[in-house]
Amino acid sequence: MRRTREVLVHALHYAVVRGELGSHPLQKIPGRFPKPADSVYPRVVATSHQARDPLDAVSYAGGDRRARGRRLVGFFAGMHGTGALLRCA
Repeated sequence: MRRTREVLVHALHYAVVRGELGSHPLQKIPGRFPKPADSVYPRVVATSHQARDPLDAVSYAGGDRRARGRRLVGFFAGMHGTGALLRCA
């Protein structure tokens, strides 16, 4: 999103320089991005016992011949591990 905004801002600036626009229309709009959270509220991260059952359930997605369930288990386990690490920090 930041890159898209930068391209738009530069294109509008170029249009002002060439005389196509009288003034830069985005200078009146504040463009601040929210800061990302540095920590995670511990009560929203599942414990390992709470995360085990959904991981077992998602492992059956896609049947036996497809690896979709295994990929989903890896994906969600990684998300849970990241949340647990941030919870400890």
